[in-house]
Amino acid sequence: MKRIGIPVPRALFFLLFWCFASASTYPQSLRFDDFARQIDRELKPMKPHQVAVLDFRNTGDSGNLQGHYLAWLVSEALSEASNRSYKVANHKSFDDDLSKQHIIDALGPDPTHPSISPVIRADVLLTGTIAHENNGYLLRITPVFVTTKESLPSLSARIPATEFLDSMLGPLPSDVPELTTKSLWAEMNLPSCVYCPDPSYTDPARQANINGRDVFMVVVSLDGRVAQIRPVKLLGYGLDEQAYAAIKKWTFRPATRKKDGTPVAVAVPIEVTFRRF
Repeated sequence: MKRIGIPVPRALFFLLFWCFASASTYPQSLRFDDFARQIDRELKPMKPHQVAVLDFRNTGDSGNLQGHYLAWLVSEALSEASNRSYKVANHKSFDDDLSKQHIIDALGPDPTHPSISPVIRADVLLTGTIAHENNGYLLRITPVFVTTKESLPSLSARIPATEFLDSMLGPLPSDVPELTTKSLWAEMNLPSCVYCPDPSYTDPARQANINGRDVFMVVVSLDGRVAQIRPVKLLGYGLDEQAYAAIKKWTFRPATRKKDGTPVAVAVPIEVTFRRF
């Protein structure tokens, strides 16, 4: 594995990783195989042509990254469970299509509206909510038929809490500056990584021939420790969890004020790029 540092563009701090397909296997922490089979049993008698999963709603996540991440995993599991008896829309592509059409809520006041239906290209939507419960989350999914607006009974699954999943909800400290503007970059020396173990490529990513990047906001403390990690952009296929686990182990020379060299706790965006060669 080869690690290459790149210059800082637009006052952002990036570390770049090149990861090879020969890296170790990584078991995905959250599996929805059984839940997907349960959903599949409910859907097959209805003979859908295409099913799409909407980002699940979680009122605790202002950016809804957690809802997007879990909907992505359910989509992938349902695609396998369906055994090609119907098509499951690629979740990222589906989200991109909605975004291009400026559709915030695909169900909307009227799912049969002509400005929405051609974009969805699915006869069944899976909509869901996430609720925090004790040491985990309750995911409740409801299949909705686009043309008739008919809903099937909701299905539920309990998800164990993980540090990675929880990290999508926690806000960054309000008193820690985020080094994302030129003005702050001009005032401070950026932190530099002293110990940066590499994340591993994963077998699911290798099989899907995935190249891409993760982005995290990372709080680097006064003594150079990683105090908090918040995912910003996800790649999937277990790579996000690998990058998160690797960054947790990193240590830095802390950021300092240029005028007097005083160490400062800061939040910096870190990019991890995976390449299969």
